[in-house]
Amino acid sequence: MATSFYSWWVGVWKAKAVTISFTIFALMFLWVGLIISGPWLNTMDRQGWKCEIVSAETASGGMGLRGGSSAPLVVVHTKNCGRINVSGTTVNLDSKGQVAASFEPGSEWVFELGWYTRNFLMKVLQLPQSVQIYHRVN
Repeated sequence: MATSFYSWWVGVWKAKAVTISFTIFALMFLWVGLIISGPWLNTMDRQGWKCEIVSAETASGGMGLRGGSSAPLVVVHTKNCGRINVSGTTVNLDSKGQVAASFEPGSEWVFELGWYTRNFLMKVLQLPQSVQIYHRVN
């Protein structure tokens, strides 16, 4: 019985090895391509989410491996949009405290989320929204 299964498996592997290897390689290539093209995909199909602020605090995001640098960010907790990580050119080590203080509890802000954040980070990797473009509702 074991010999017949083994010979069956060897026959399947010989016949399908190229197809299986190509499929695995193609899926890995697509996954890496999606991650690398994330910043560009995030500029597409931006949608503004109007959110009411509950609180905001400074934090550091893990951007490096094993002792690498970490990016400054502001974690904003909202009433109707969940947790939002604010990063980018407006948030640096010197200004992250001022940016966090600008998100007053009860105020309304519009956060613009791109396609990559809404469809890949939130749904596939289940990470909090990450935005770089935001403005206060007057």
